[in-house]
Amino acid sequence: MKLRAARRRRQSILRRVVVGLTGLFFALPLVGMAEFTTRAPGGGRTLDTWTTLFDVNAIDADYPELKTGLLNSGGLAVMTVAIMLVMLVPTMTWVRLRLPGMRRPLEFICLLPLTIPAIVLVVGLAPVYAWVSYLLGESSLWLAFA
Repeated sequence: MKLRAARRRRQSILRRVVVGLTGLFFALPLVGMAEFTTRAPGGGRTLDTWTTLFDVNAIDADYPELKTGLLNSGGLAVMTVAIMLVMLVPTMTWVRLRLPGMRRPLEFICLLPLTIPAIVLVVGLAPVYAWVSYLLGESSLWLAFA
């Protein structure tokens, strides 16, 4: 009984350490970004960069490429989520009901795009996107289908 309690305590400590290190790993770049974007030219801190980011008229007038990029990114995000839901919900439901033995391999295949580094996907999809842009146009929204 004491052995089990000691083991549980060690696992709890290890779990907290792992979660803490993971949180630090993800928080450090955010802290660096906040530090860099609030730095004032003469010293001190200012929120001018952040207020400009939320001023739609200023972005439209001063940074039209940024506006285009934000709209394209938002469109890609919405289309990708919609495509994934339309494809995966019926497939996973069918596999769960009819082929329960295939549930784990299908989940693995569905998670692969999240685990493969983005640069690998870009290098692999560049030839495909070249043909897509040749046949269907150069809109970045076609990337959602890739």
